[in-house]
Amino acid sequence: MRSYRPLLVDLGLTYPQYLVMLVLWEADEPVPLKIHRLPAGPG
Repeated sequence: MRSYRPLLVDLGLTYPQYLVMLVLWEADEPVPLKIHRLPAGPG
């Protein structure tokens, strides 16, 4: 996670926000199905 920090700061994203963006960009499926693929728990 620390290795992503400099890149995420430039984008104005937190690591959890980055994970959400990855899931949303990844596949052509409805958003409710994608949400179940996100890791649960504190970042």
